[in-house]
Amino acid sequence: MALETVAEVLRLYQERYAGFSVQHFHEKLVEEHKIGLSYTWVKKALQGAGLIEKEAKRGVHRKKRERRPIPGLLLHIDASKHQWFQDARWHDLIVIMDDATTNH
Repeated sequence: MALETVAEVLRLYQERYAGFSVQHFHEKLVEEHKIGLSYTWVKKALQGAGLIEKEAKRGVHRKKRERRPIPGLLLHIDASKHQWFQDARWHDLIVIMDDATTNH
């Protein structure tokens, strides 16, 4: 990566796109300035230069919790549409799982 490209990206952000989200700035780089750097690279460069804040760390994705004590208290429902029989007909699959009685 040429240092000129890095300097150009940082200059563009400071002079023309200050306050833009990283996503919007990245789109402008690609579409208007023909700079084909990855979104992640642009984000890390802006963070490293102190031009944008680093995002706060997120908590644990799936925290363990106690199961509901009574069946029927919390139901998980999911549905999808598929052509199950390899013909033109579409069928719905609906699944309902009870939080109190599921096994893990």
